[in-house]
Amino acid sequence: MTTIAISETTKESPWMTLNQVAKYFSVSERTISRMIDHMSYGIHYVKANPYKKRSKLIFHITQLEKLWKTPVPSCRQK
Repeated sequence: MTTIAISETTKESPWMTLNQVAKYFSVSERTISRMIDHMSYGIHYVKANPYKKRSKLIFHITQLEKLWKTPVPSCRQK
């Protein structure tokens, strides 16, 4: 496995830290952490350093946009 460099700007890399993703979507870091069950490792997020057990997670911003912009069917009956 290779280590993915964390970039400060999204123009260079689509990978962002938890803090950056929270600011980008205007939600709290806790909200994103709770939604991690709906994400796939390797597609939506990866460890910044896969060899460290407690490595920070980095998120693929374009994949998160696709995931969160998917319409959810309405529960209302017509």
